[in-house]
Amino acid sequence: MASSSHEFHHPSAVRLTEQQLLQRRRIAAEVDPNQTELGIAVSGGGIRSATFALGFFQGIARGDGRSGNLLPRVDWISTVSGGGYFGSFLGRLFQSCGSVDKVSEQLLQPHSGPIEHLRRHGRYLAPGGNDDGWLAFAYMLRSLLMMQFLFATLAYAVGLLTLLLSPLLEPLVRYSVTAHTGISWLDMIQTFSGPWLHFTVIPIAAFLLLGVIYYFYAVAATGGEEARIAKPWVRAITANDEQLRRHRYCLTLWQGRALSLLVLLLVLTLLQGLGTVLANPGMRATFLDAFAVWLAGVLAGAEAVLLFGRKIMATLLGDKGDGGGKMRLPLSVLGAMAAALVLLTLAVFGFALAAHVLQSYGWPHYEGFDASDWGKLGIQLLLLFLIACWINLINSTSLHPFYYARLARTFLSAAMLRTRDVMRGASCGAGGSTPGDVPLSQYQPDKDGGPLHLINCTINETVEADSGLWRADRKGVNLSVSHWLYSVGARHHLLRDQTGWSALGPSFPSKRQPKAINETPSGRLFAGCEQHEELSLGRWVGISGAAFSTGLGSLTHWWSSVICAVANVRLGYWWRTRKLPFWSYYCPRLYRYMVQELLGFFRGTNAPYWYLSDGGHFENMGAYELIRRRVPVIVILDAECDVNYQYQGFGNLVHK
Repeated sequence: MASSSHEFHHPSAVRLTEQQLLQRRRIAAEVDPNQTELGIAVSGGGIRSATFALGFFQGIARGDGRSGNLLPRVDWISTVSGGGYFGSFLGRLFQSCGSVDKVSEQLLQPHSGPIEHLRRHGRYLAPGGNDDGWLAFAYMLRSLLMMQFLFATLAYAVGLLTLLLSPLLEPLVRYSVTAHTGISWLDMIQTFSGPWLHFTVIPIAAFLLLGVIYYFYAVAATGGEEARIAKPWVRAITANDEQLRRHRYCLTLWQGRALSLLVLLLVLTLLQGLGTVLANPGMRATFLDAFAVWLAGVLAGAEAVLLFGRKIMATLLGDKGDGGGKMRLPLSVLGAMAAALVLLTLAVFGFALAAHVLQSYGWPHYEGFDASDWGKLGIQLLLLFLIACWINLINSTSLHPFYYARLARTFLSAAMLRTRDVMRGASCGAGGSTPGDVPLSQYQPDKDGGPLHLINCTINETVEADSGLWRADRKGVNLSVSHWLYSVGARHHLLRDQTGWSALGPSFPSKRQPKAINETPSGRLFAGCEQHEELSLGRWVGISGAAFSTGLGSLTHWWSSVICAVANVRLGYWWRTRKLPFWSYYCPRLYRYMVQELLGFFRGTNAPYWYLSDGGHFENMGAYELIRRRVPVIVILDAECDVNYQYQGFGNLVHK
C-alpha cells in the first residue's frame, strides 16, 4: 500500500529522470556520485529570506575548516517566495560561471560584481531612487485606472443587457400586482425595478415544491407508517437505495439553486430600480432626500440600541466594569461591510450609466428607437464583447509585470555580472530590462554542477476540481515547477523527457459526468497540458513571491478579494495550462475571470486558466517537495517573520 502511494506521489518515471539529472550534476560538480542526497529548503520572507540565504550559502561555500567547500554537495534547493529570489540568483550564477569553484569565488569576494549588485539593489522595487519611484507610481496608477475601466465596462455591460431585456419581459407580468412598502425611497426603486421582482415567485414556488418532493423521499427512506404511502410513489421512479440517495442529493442541490436565483432576481430588482432613479435628475434629488431622512432615523435607532443594549447585557452578565466596555466588530465583519459597499457602488454605477444612455434613446419604449440608436447600441455591445475576449488584459493590468521585472533586474541580472564596470553599466537608468531572464526550459544550473532548483507556487482553488466541493480549509494546492517537471498537489505531474511532455498520476474525473465517490474516472489532470504557456524564470519567481493578491490560498476571503481587486493589489498570474482551440479566443473569458478574482471564487484546476500566487499561501517552508522525494538530509532555512517564536510555518508544514 505504501509503495503504491509513493508511486502516485513520486512516480518511477520522475524518479528515473531525477536520478539521471543528479548524476549529471554530481559529475559536473566533481563530487562522489554515491553521496547521500542533501536538500536545502529556503522559506518565504521577502528580501529578508533572500539576504539570510545568501549569508548561509556564503558560509557553506567557505566551509568549516575540516570538510572545505560544502556547496558542491548540495543536490536540491527548494524555494518559496523570497527564497526564490536567492535561489534563482544562485542558479543563474552557476550558468554564468560554469563551475562550482568560480561560483564560490564570486560568493566569497565581498566586492565581486554580483555581490555589489545585490548590495546596491537591496531596495529592489526602487533601487534608482526618485526615478524608479516615479516610474513605479506611474505604472501602478496606470494599472489602477485601467482596472477601474475594466470593472466599469463589466458593470455597464451587465446593466445594459439587463435594462434592454427588461421591457421585453414586461408583458409576462402585466397582470401581477406588488404591494408597496410605505417607505418613499424604497417605493421609488420598486416602481422602476422592472419585471424582476415579479419573477421571484418562480424560485419561491420551485423551492417549496422541491421541499415537498424531498419530504416524500425522506419518508420513504426512514420507514414507518407514513412510508407505506410515500414508498410506492418513490419506488416508481427509483430502482434502488443508491438512486434514492442520488435523487435526494439532487433535490437539495436544486433547492440551493432556486435560492441563488431568488437572490439574483432581488439584486437585479434593486440595481435596476436604483440605477434608473439615479439616472433621472428630477427623481435623484427626491430619492436622496428621502433616503437621507430614513438613514438618519435608522442610525439614531441603532445608536440607542447599542447604548442601552450594552448596559442591559452587562447587567445580565454581572459585569461590574464600565458598562460592557467598547464594542469592537471583528475585522471580517468590517471587511465584509466595506466589500459589500464597494460592490454595490460599482454595480449601481454601471446600471445608472446604462439607464442614462438608454433613456437618451427613449427607453423603456422601443418604439422611439430609430436606426441610428440601434446602430449605436450595436457598436457599444460589439466593443464590450471585444474587450471581454481580450483575456491578456487580466495579467497586463495587474502588478505582476512590474514586480517580476524588478525582481529579475535585481537578482537575475546580478548573476550575469563579473566586474564592477559591467555592474555599473547595467544598473544605471530606471528601465525594466531583464538581461538575466531566460525561459524556464533553459534554466538548468545542474548542467554546471548547481543544485536542482524547485520553485513552489500556489494554485488558488476554492472549489475542489475532483469533487466540486467547497474547500473550507486550504483553498489551494501546491504547484512545483522546474525545467523537467510540473507537480500539482500530491499526485499529479507533467514530466519533460527526451520525447517531450507526458502526464503522470492517477485518473481524474471527467467534467461532463456527475461527480460521485464511486464514479469511474476518465483522463488525467495534466491531459492536454503539453502545450501550456511557457513562462520565463523571472515570471515564475515573481509568481512564487506574489504575497499580496486576490487569491491568498487558505487566507482567501471574498471581502478581501473585493478590496484587493478594486484597489488593483494583484500580484498573482492567470496561467494558461493548455492550448485552446481557435474559436475559444473569441469567447468573453475576461469578465469571467475578473468576477472570480473579485469574489475570491477560484475553480482551480477545473479551468484552462489557473490563478497562481505565492507558494507560501500553501506551505511557506519550501520542504514539501523535498519530503515528497524522501531526501535523506533536509536543511530548512526559516526566515519568516516570527518575532514571538510561534513556528507557524513548521506547524503548517506538518499539517500539509
